[in-house]
Amino acid sequence: MLHKSDKQRVKMLLKGGERDFEVFYKEFFPKIYRFCARRMSGSELEDVVMIVMRQSFRSMHSYRGEASLYTWMCQIARGELSTYYKKRGRQPYMASIEDREDIRALLESIPSDQSTEPDNLLAGDQRNEFIQLLLDYLPGNYGQILEAKYVEGLSMLEIAERFDTTPKAVESLLSRARTAFRTHFSEINRELATNVKPFPGKVT
Repeated sequence: MLHKSDKQRVKMLLKGGERDFEVFYKEFFPKIYRFCARRMSGSELEDVVMIVMRQSFRSMHSYRGEASLYTWMCQIARGELSTYYKKRGRQPYMASIEDREDIRALLESIPSDQSTEPDNLLAGDQRNEFIQLLLDYLPGNYGQILEAKYVEGLSMLEIAERFDTTPKAVESLLSRARTAFRTHFSEINRELATNVKPFPGKVT
């Protein structure tokens, strides 16, 4: 799958200035932070995330669009986390449900150029983690705008101000984001229903 919209975005980033980098940073720093926090803890967490962000931006000229931009950055994060643990001779702190190959494949298959309440097979912390994973993997601003509306409880006007757009545009984006979330949540739940496997836990 070729992620054309992400590839085009990278071209714009490479040509752009400070504002383009700020937009990129605000969108992806929280996602990469959560990705790393699911795999390590401690005072060095933010340092690792900053390294990943810098490496991602410096290597962006090599992005070819075979995976979504977020998935591509996650691969960089995995490499940095591996280096972090090897240098310290330690085992990874914990694993994520995202590290299950079938779940990761489904998350990474979400198109980056996308224009019913499902059955819940996950419970408690696992379900919350899964919802956050899906928000992080949704294309564009879908995850951010859903968080702003349903987690932070911002009004349409407040969201419009945050994203530098109009309330009408926010309403349209929210509609598409809700549809994308429901669709992919349902698809992954159906996969879980027919292919039940244990989720990874802490690595000892």
